[in-house]
Amino acid sequence: MAATGERYTTARSRLLAEGGGTAVPPGQVGSVDSATTFPVSFDRASRVPMAVLHTGPKVAWVRVSASTVDIRLGWAFRATLAREAVASARPLSGGLSQLPPPFRLSVLRGVNYWPRTCLVNGAGTGLVDIILDPPKWVRLGFFRAPVRRLIVSVEDPAGLVAALNASQSRAPGSGNHLPSPSGQELR
Repeated sequence: MAATGERYTTARSRLLAEGGGTAVPPGQVGSVDSATTFPVSFDRASRVPMAVLHTGPKVAWVRVSASTVDIRLGWAFRATLAREAVASARPLSGGLSQLPPPFRLSVLRGVNYWPRTCLVNGAGTGLVDIILDPPKWVRLGFFRAPVRRLIVSVEDPAGLVAALNASQSRAPGSGNHLPSPSGQELR
C-alpha cells in the first residue's frame, strides 16, 4: 500500500476480490484465535448515565474466543478468563427476580458485588449466569476480587450460552482452586 501509493481501503478491497484474504463477519475479530463479541445490553434508563460514567455500550462486551472469555464494563469491571474456567452458563429468563436477595432489586445496574458473586449489567433482562470453577480474580474498578459466579446482561443471551457451553467436557469441581494473593486457597 505504501509502496504502491494505494489507499488502505482500496488495497484491502482489491486483495479480497482477488481471493488473497478472507472477509471477517461483523462482530468477529479476524485472527487464528477469532473471537465472537456479545455486547452488554442496556435499557433506555441506564444507557445515558452509564455512558457518562464511561461504562456504556461502547466499552461493554463479552468476547468469547477458543481460549479465553474477556468481559468488560468500561473501567468498572474487567475479567479475562481461561475458557476452561467456565464450568457452566445458563440464561436467567426471570431477570433479576431470579437472583438471590442482594441482587433482586430491579434498579441494580453497573457492577454489583457480593462475596464470590458479581452482577455486571446495563439492563435487568438478558442475563446469563456463568459459574467459574475454579474461582477467578477479577478487577472491580481499582480493586481485585475473587468470583465464582458471574452474572452478565447481554443482547444475545442464547448465543452467549451456546458459545460458552460449546466446548465443555469437564465436571464442575474438577479444577484447581485459585490461591489468593496471600497464598491461601479460595473455596
